[in-house]
Amino acid sequence: MSFLVLLTFKITLLFSVAWFAAALLRRRSAALRHQAWAAAILISLGLPVVQDVTPSWHLPAAVSRAPLQHPVLTAASPAAVRVTALPGSAWRRRGLVWIWWIWGAGAIAMLLRLLLALAQLYRAGSRARPVLADPEFRKAAEMAASLAAPPALRLLGSHSRLAMPLTWGMFRPKILLPANAMEWSGDRLRLVLTHELAHVARHDWILRLCGELACALYWFHPFAWLASRSLRQESERACDDLVLSSGIHPPDYADELVALARTLDKPARAWSAALAMARPSNFERRLLAMLNPSIDRRPASARTRMMTGAISLCLLLSLASMRAPGQGLAGTYSGAVFDPSGAVVPRAGVSLINDTATPPVKETVVTDAAGKFQFTNLSAGQYTLTVTAPGFQTTSISVALPPGLDATRNVTLDLRGPELITRVTAPGAPRAQQALPPTPIRVGGNVQTLRLIQKVEPEYPATAQAAGIDGTVKLEAVVGKDGSVINIRVLSPAVNVDLVRAAVSAVRQWRFAPTLLNGEPVETSTEMSVEFSLQQ
Repeated sequence: MSFLVLLTFKITLLFSVAWFAAALLRRRSAALRHQAWAAAILISLGLPVVQDVTPSWHLPAAVSRAPLQHPVLTAASPAAVRVTALPGSAWRRRGLVWIWWIWGAGAIAMLLRLLLALAQLYRAGSRARPVLADPEFRKAAEMAASLAAPPALRLLGSHSRLAMPLTWGMFRPKILLPANAMEWSGDRLRLVLTHELAHVARHDWILRLCGELACALYWFHPFAWLASRSLRQESERACDDLVLSSGIHPPDYADELVALARTLDKPARAWSAALAMARPSNFERRLLAMLNPSIDRRPASARTRMMTGAISLCLLLSLASMRAPGQGLAGTYSGAVFDPSGAVVPRAGVSLINDTATPPVKETVVTDAAGKFQFTNLSAGQYTLTVTAPGFQTTSISVALPPGLDATRNVTLDLRGPELITRVTAPGAPRAQQALPPTPIRVGGNVQTLRLIQKVEPEYPATAQAAGIDGTVKLEAVVGKDGSVINIRVLSPAVNVDLVRAAVSAVRQWRFAPTLLNGEPVETSTEMSVEFSLQQ
């Protein structure tokens, strides 16, 4: 709910700024006002995407938990987070779901409306025939070159004599003329083509499409419809200014436009996705503007376009970073801890570190008898979840808590044996084999930890002893179900190779009572340290 309310507020503020800018530019050219509305529409489309990746500039909510003085950042495994609705009263949850459904239904209906209009344009273009090769239309190529129109431009003739001149297309723009366009006078043909080619050169159809998408996304907001309509009106007036700047006399242009509007079809289909020259909406204002000699008709310069882009980027980032007070509360973060057999693990330590807070904030809980944990009153952000329990490997998971929603994560721990440390000194005879007493530990779903029952002491290599070399060899071993060492990995490769060989040779002969999980032996990895030291 807070996301929709804040987004609506941002859109209202954005279009209000665009309306204010257009009002300040009322004595300037239509091209500048068109840029203002186009920038607002583009920002409105990028805002829902950018605001999720920009840092917020509001003060974080105060918390009573103690800050983590020395946070330890561990490697995080991918988190499979299940997002659920924010807990609360039943009517609030149902109301939130209904609001999202209503918004989604409206957006889909508007998109289908736009797709239908595009399909009709495609159908009209597929039925039309190219007319650029006709002698009467060859001068259109020269006009296209003078207005920097793309070379892929297609000039089409409609099968209907009442069709309105239309322009659409992104990579291969098209201009559609009625079937009787070949009967027009040279002046009418020239002004119509100049107007439509101005749309192509200015890329107005792409911006018009963005306006329709903004109306689909913010269909509930009247300012979005106002922005789209203003964009369309200023686009037509800017193209009229280009026609008049090409040398056409304003009264002649107005007369031809009125005559053209009388003879052509006047569709009331507001959903048309093309740019129509003689659409009756705002027609009177266009005629008055044509006949007003004091109006500024200059197009927007490259410097003005760059300044508009820079201002738009700053406004986009500012609006995207805006957060409402209290926004970001994620409610609770809960889950359960399991062992590899699927049994729950009670009394496991679970800590949650807010990595986005400054300084990082840590909170620790202990799982209950059912292996469950829960954190409450959390702010949205990036967190690191760490779970520790005797007899298991420490597990760290990176989790992103979205604003206004809760997350649930179940964690399965991997078994790990205790770390064994062996000290070897020289000179001296090797100690006799010894058996360590069993130290069973019951954790969670009935776990009995690995225990050493037969140990062979490593021998100090004579070459290392003569050279005065000592050091600690760290190993990671995998103990099989029968208690034998089936795999050894050296964790300290920088140690003398003779010391490593001696340590590995001895550890391979060790025997263990394997780890029992719910009474069944399982493979377990454990770390060992063999310290070689020389007596002084």
